[in-house]
Order: sequence, then C-alpha cells, then structure tokens
Amino acid sequence: MKIVIGGCGKLGSQIGKALVYEGHEVYGTWRSEESRDQIKELGIIPIEYHFSTVFSQLSQEITDKTDLVILSLPPIEKNEITSYGIALSNFISLFDDNVKLIFTSSIGVYPQKEGNYDETYVFNRDESLNSLYLAERAVLSVGRERSAVLRLGGLIGENRHPIFYMSGKVKPEDGTAPVNLIHHNDIVRFVQFLISDFRPGIYNLVFNIEQDKKTYYTEAALEFGLQAPTFGSSPDINRRVSGEMVVNKLGFNYLFSPQDWNTISK
Repeated sequence: MKIVIGGCGKLGSQIGKALVYEGHEVYGTWRSEESRDQIKELGIIPIEYHFSTVFSQLSQEITDKTDLVILSLPPIEKNEITSYGIALSNFISLFDDNVKLIFTSSIGVYPQKEGNYDETYVFNRDESLNSLYLAERAVLSVGRERSAVLRLGGLIGENRHPIFYMSGKVKPEDGTAPVNLIHHNDIVRFVQFLISDFRPGIYNLVFNIEQDKKTYYTEAALEFGLQAPTFGSSPDINRRVSGEMVVNKLGFNYLFSPQDWNTISK
C-alpha cells in the first residue's frame, strides 16, 4: 500500500516506522533538515511540503496511486481558527477522490467543562468555534465517507509522558479529575486496524483507568524517580472522555495501559 503521512513529528514518525516495517511504501512531510534525516533513517521517504492556507503542489509521482493519507500535525496559525482546516483541505485536495483519510485529532476538541464525553456528544455553536473542531469538519467534508478522525487522549510512550514536565510544579487544582491518556503504541495499532478493515467515523482513543490525576501523577513521579507535582485546593474539572466505543463497536482492544510503566521510557 502507498501511504502519505502529512506531519512526521513524534507520532507521525512512529506510525510511519511501523507501516514501513509491515512492507508499505511510506512517504512523509518534514519540518526541519534534522527531522528529514530522522524519518529517512526509519525508511520513510521524505517529501517537502509546507502546510499553509496558500495552496501548493506535490509532484504527481507522490500523489499518484496513493491509497491512504494520514494527517498528523498540530494546528497552525493558532490565532486564526480556520487556518488549520484550510491547510488540511488543501493537502487532501492534491490526492484522488478515492484516497482514504485518517486524521489524528485530540480530545482537546471537547469542552473544558465537567461531564462525560464520547463520540455522540453534540457541540453547541460556541463549542464548535475552535480550530480542532473546524479542522475535523473540514476533513470530513472533503473526505466524506472515506475519513476516520481519531480523537487522541494525552500521549504517552517513548520519551513522552506528562510527568516529565509536571514534575515539581505546583498545580492549583486538587487533582481529583480523571486521567485521559493513550499510549502511542495503541494509536499505531489502531491505524493498522483501520488499514486492515477501514471504518470511517470519529473515534476516541483513550485508555480509561480508575485513578484521579493526583494519585496517578504521584505514582508516575515515584516510578521515574522524579519530584511529584504539588496539587492545590481548587476543584478540578471532572471531565472524563470515554474510549470504549472502539472496543464495543469495532472490537479493538487496548494493550498498553498508562500504568504499564515498563512501556514508557524517559
């Protein structure tokens, strides 16, 4: 299969590496000379493309006969909420109308207020005015029934865990909110799952555990030999995002719990 990854940062390169290993022909965009060399070492063919609201081209050699486009890059021009979606739409438009699309969004799309959130949540007008939501709409509008949007929890995995930057910090919240995290290996596995049996739609990828943030991050600091963050007394936002639909509806199984410390390297 010929696959193009728009955005070979930490997550995009992890996905690309796994797909190359499976025998796919993988191309990926890069942001710096250093990242270009790094993805090339992984077997990903580097392609130069600058995401912006200004339309630009890719060579037909790259776009021709592409089976899947994976969009894995953060919002651009954050002061302009529509620019992200426009940039993604411009990139998608370079490929044939039958190309399948996977967009790695974030659970940050859900409102920062108390509640339980799953894929059935209906955004009101004010809640929809954010760059992530508008980018999702742009991808789904262009891609229609050939798009999968993955709303990812906080990323953990190789050289990545919130405790690495939370260590020793003072948090005003009391830390009673739920933990909403996902291991990058399970994201890679879900992408592979979709490649083998593509299902368009919107999917939360979150490994739900029965610990609050204070308990979890105190334990994480202990595991990595770091100073635990200090939590305050302000009520935390009891915001839980469910990642159960992919299990119950699609039959996908998470393998990497946020509490499996041996799968996370510092």
